[in-house]
Amino acid sequence: MSASTARRSISSAQLTIDSSMPADMPGCPSEMPAKESLSFGKVFSPHMLRCRYAKEGGGWQSPEIVPFQDIALSPAASSLHYGMQCFEGMKAYKTLDDEDDIRLFRPDMNMRRLKDSMTRLAMPGADFDPQELIDCIGKLVRLDKDWIPAGEGYSMYLRPTVVSTHPYLGLSCPDDLLLYVISGPVGPYYTTGFEPVRLTADTEYVRAWPGGIGASKVGGNYAATMKPGAEANRAGYQQILWLFGEDREVTEVGSMNVFFMLEREDGSGRELVTPPLSRGDILPGVTRRSILDLTQEWGEFDAVERSITMPEVRRAAHEGRLVEAFGAGTAAVVTPISCIRFEGEDIEVEATGELTKRLFAHLTGIQYGKIKGPDGFEGASKLITCWVKQYNVAHLELAWFVTAPSAAPPSVPSAALPSSPPEITNRNGAECGGKKAKAHDSSAPGTLKGRGGAEEETNPGRLPLSCRGDPTIGGTDMSPTRALPRRAEIKRSRRSREREKR
Repeated sequence: MSASTARRSISSAQLTIDSSMPADMPGCPSEMPAKESLSFGKVFSPHMLRCRYAKEGGGWQSPEIVPFQDIALSPAASSLHYGMQCFEGMKAYKTLDDEDDIRLFRPDMNMRRLKDSMTRLAMPGADFDPQELIDCIGKLVRLDKDWIPAGEGYSMYLRPTVVSTHPYLGLSCPDDLLLYVISGPVGPYYTTGFEPVRLTADTEYVRAWPGGIGASKVGGNYAATMKPGAEANRAGYQQILWLFGEDREVTEVGSMNVFFMLEREDGSGRELVTPPLSRGDILPGVTRRSILDLTQEWGEFDAVERSITMPEVRRAAHEGRLVEAFGAGTAAVVTPISCIRFEGEDIEVEATGELTKRLFAHLTGIQYGKIKGPDGFEGASKLITCWVKQYNVAHLELAWFVTAPSAAPPSVPSAALPSSPPEITNRNGAECGGKKAKAHDSSAPGTLKGRGGAEEETNPGRLPLSCRGDPTIGGTDMSPTRALPRRAEIKRSRRSREREKR
C-alpha cells in the first residue's frame, strides 16, 4: 500500500485522557458500591475508552478516554439494523499481595479474536496493532484502578466493543466505526462456592453451523439463544448444551466452551476432550485455550480437541467412564456440570470433579498472582511482565499463559532506565503534576530519547516512562514496549547465552 493510500492505525501515543467524573448516569455511581453487593454488568466504572474509524478521515482517529456517557448513533446506523457489531470480554485483577499490581489475563488473545470478528463482518480497520489497543486499555484500567475490588473472586470486567456507525440503510460494508471499551467492578461468579449446572442437550435449535459465524463474538450469536434458553429455564435447566448435525455433535454449553473427562474404552487411561474449532462453529475461548495449554504441560493425561457426540457421552456415562464435565469461560472460569438432559433421559455427572476444582484453583491463582504461569512465552509481552517484576514498578502487569519455548528475557541496561518522571500533561497540553524531566545533553551517557523524541534522564532501578495522560494514572505510562530492546539485540543476546552454554 502506498503512503498516499495508507490508513492510520490505532496509536496509544495519541491517546488523550479526560479524567473528570461523569454526569449522573444510570449504573455509574459516584463511588464504587460495597463489593458484596456487586452484580455482573450493572455497575460501571466512571471512564470509557473510545476510538473512531472514518474512511474519509483516513482510518482510525486518535483514541481518547472520556467520562462514561451515552453514545450518539444515527437511527440508520447499520449496527442497529444489520447486527454490524462485535465485542470481547476480559478482566483486570488486583493481585492478593499488592493491590498496585494489576493484571490482565492473556489480552493478546482477546485482541486477536476481536480482529478476527471484525474481519468476518467485513469491517475496515481490522489490521490495527493489538498491542496499541492493549496499551490504551491499560491506561483506562490504571485511571479507574480504584474501581477494581480487591480480594479473590473480584475483578474489573472489560467490554471492548466495535459497532458500525455507518448512517445509511443500504446493506454494504461500513465506512465508519466506533470502538469503545467500558468496564465495571464484578464479584465472584459463585457466591456460595461451586454451583453445578443442569443442562439440556437441545435437538431442536442450533446455535451455529459450518461456514456460519459461530466462531466470531458477535451479538447475533447471543440474541438467537434467548428463546431456547428461556424454554430450558422453565423446564428446570440452567443452560443449553448446543449440538449440531444428525450425529448430535457437541459444540458449546450456554456461552461457554465445554470439556469432558473420559476413561478410554480400552482402559489405557483418561483423556480430556473438547470439540475442535475446525468447523468454524465454536468460539475460540481464551479460557479454553488456557486449559489445553495447562493440562498439556502437566502431561498427566491426554488433552485433545476432537469431535464428540451426545450418544458417545451417554454411552460413557452408562459404562461409568464419564468422570466429569465442565464449561469454561471468562465469567466463571470453569463451571461444573451435574446433569445433561438428552432424548428424555437425565444423564447424571459427578457434580464437581477433582480436575474442575484443580483447574479453577490454578487459573485463578495465576490471575491473582498466587501461582506463576508456565514459562516460555515468545514476544515482548513476556518481557514486560519480567521487567515489571524485576524493577518493582507499579505498572499494569500482563499475566497470561505461555505456549512456546523461548529464552529468558535479557537484562535491562542501566543506561536505559530513567530516574525521574517526565512531564505529565493533560489533554490540553498543560502541565498537571509530577516533575518535569530535566533537559540535558543527549550525547552524555545515561540519556535516551522519549516516545516523542524528547530526552529523558536515566537512572538504574526504573523503567522508562512516557507519561502523557492524567496524573491520576499514577504518573506511569502503561506501554513500556517502547523501551524494549530491538529484536536483533534480543536475538544477539540469545545467541550469546547459547555460546556460553556450549
